Amino acid sequence: MPRLLPVLLVLLAVLAGCRADTATEIPRGFAVAWHSGPTHAARGAHAFIEVAREKSGRYRLSHGRRFLFYSKQDGELREQVVSDGEWDLGDEQVLGLYQLILDEDVAGLERHYRDPEIMDGDYQRLRVSWEGFEKKVAAINTRPEPLLAVHARLRELAGAGGR
Repeated sequence: MPRLLPVLLVLLAVLAGCRADTATEIPRGFAVAWHSGPTHAARGAHAFIEVAREKSGRYRLSHGRRFLFYSKQDGELREQVVSDGEWDLGDEQVLGLYQLILDEDVAGLERHYRDPEIMDGDYQRLRVSWEGFEKKVAAINTRPEPLLAVHARLRELAGAGGR
């Protein structure tokens, strides 16, 4: 019996490190949208990286910047979109992104994060959805770790050019 206790402890430690929710397929309607930029709408570029399924069945990543400005002609707020690239992603890449979203427990995040000590700064916004599920998270002047992890993976996929 005394020898059994260390074996049980090791077994429990190994099992505790195992993921119970390993993704084996991409859920229907899976899409991710990341947006970031300055908190004032008419200042600077607002970056985006989006992943969505096309009608062809392939997943498409697009990324770029949206510039917001007031028109000198009529004073209205205008938008100019500059694309930095767009390409297909492989199923393994999309499944890896979905697994990361599960691992980072994006579904369990609060809807809003904010640092009230900062008057002017930046924002990050994440929208994740698939059939029967949607999660939107906004972070203003703060950067929760799960959002940083998803953003890093999206940037990695954008930098890979779909390879």
